Amino acid sequence: MRIALLIDPLTVRTRPGDHSHELCRTLRARGHEVRAFGAPPGQLPDEAASERVHTLSAFAPQALLAYDALSPSAYAGARAARRLRAGLVLVEPGLDAHRLGFSRRVLLSIGERFWGSYVRSTARNILALDPVGEAMARAKGFASDRITLCPEGVDTHTFRPGLSSTLLAAHRIRGRVMLYTGPLELSRDLGTLVSAFAATIGQRNDWHLVLAGEGEARATLRAQAERSGLGDRVHFLQRPSLDVLPGLISSATVLVQPGLGAEVRGRQVARAMACGIPAVAAELPRLKHLLEHERTGLWAKSADLPSWTSALARMAASPQLRMRCGEAARAQAVERLDWSAIGADLERLLESACTRARAA
Repeated sequence: MRIALLIDPLTVRTRPGDHSHELCRTLRARGHEVRAFGAPPGQLPDEAASERVHTLSAFAPQALLAYDALSPSAYAGARAARRLRAGLVLVEPGLDAHRLGFSRRVLLSIGERFWGSYVRSTARNILALDPVGEAMARAKGFASDRITLCPEGVDTHTFRPGLSSTLLAAHRIRGRVMLYTGPLELSRDLGTLVSAFAATIGQRNDWHLVLAGEGEARATLRAQAERSGLGDRVHFLQRPSLDVLPGLISSATVLVQPGLGAEVRGRQVARAMACGIPAVAAELPRLKHLLEHERTGLWAKSADLPSWTSALARMAASPQLRMRCGEAARAQAVERLDWSAIGADLERLLESACTRARAA
């Protein structure tokens, strides 16, 4: 199948490990001819320069995938789909417009006003990456029977159990590790996490809390750890690169993912599941979509210190619980979150969209 992947460079990241990059790689691995339009040169796995096609008309795709349901790329996809009688599937990541800035909010408003109904009547399916994206697609006026919930994938070969961490070794961190990796921002509820650690397993010498990332709250969190008397067991590492991240997560004992709102997407939770590492995560829609309470990890209420204290203490106290949750998490990641499974589901969705477009 010839598939055109339409990128809106204002909102869609195309680095290795991001959804668009992995989606392109997965579809090509399944034998499809995929061309990306809108991404900066060299940002996506691409064909040889001599084989590149620079216009949608010249490529003549049978199916189109466009990100963000009311973006300019979605409008371009709708126009091409009608002209070429191709199936159009939109990917709705559920981006928070308030975090995208004023210009992006204006663009979304323009999209709704000028081409919203045109895109809605053309798109055959909406691929929502999580419940927030599903709700946002409905809010944008797409019919529920056209929305398919399909989680963001994870590479279960790269992220797997049994890897070692050069990063932990370089910082001489030994023993059991409770790992957080992500932005160091107070909006991620990291203050509650540090307090819960200090009140529970931080009192033991064999546990360490590792915060790997960059952000404005680093100094505040470091001072909080020092006041708790845990300065030697709360470690601050730089933001890990993609090549050391699998070893870091796989070497952890527990992954922790606090948060307060929809900005927490849960990518590290999915990666921990692939590594067979149990997680304690905030009870948020995007995280609950990935993590099953009592089966693959534990939930804790956001900004609720007693809830986090209880969850951390329980997970740390039971090796049997950690083993059971880790094994179930790995099995679920392979079955439901691996990119091969995501690719198969998307392939069926694209084939259905092409059939309906031809019939229309």
